[in-house]
Amino acid sequence: MAHYAIEIPCPCSLVSSVLLDFPKYNEWCSFTPGAQRNDKSVLLSVQFPGEALRKQRVCLEEIGPRSLTWTYTLFSRCLLYARREQKVESLGDTTSRYTTSETMSGILAPVVLFLYGAKVKRGFQSVAEELRTRAVGVREGTS
Repeated sequence: MAHYAIEIPCPCSLVSSVLLDFPKYNEWCSFTPGAQRNDKSVLLSVQFPGEALRKQRVCLEEIGPRSLTWTYTLFSRCLLYARREQKVESLGDTTSRYTTSETMSGILAPVVLFLYGAKVKRGFQSVAEELRTRAVGVREGTS
């Protein structure tokens, strides 16, 4: 469904620390201005431009030093199953690549893609660009 990658002029460890600091999402992420972790799940606040804030609980599948994966199931995987993967990889001592992607399956997936596919793609791009801005600001001491 959606995929986006961006190079960030910061070490991998710094980018990952920003990505995994859920309580501070409201300080830098306009697409997901809230993320509250509760053990194996995260309550996300998702903001599509021009729409009301939406709350969505996702299941944490993987959280590691360089990756974050969560899933969402609407009642049953047969109806709707979404998997979002976010990864940070080192491109050297001072540069990283952030990649985010999401796949969907289930009988409602085509409807969701039709209604929200373009908005999600724009949201992923926004998250990546704002992650870069935040990481650079933390590195420079301005965030």
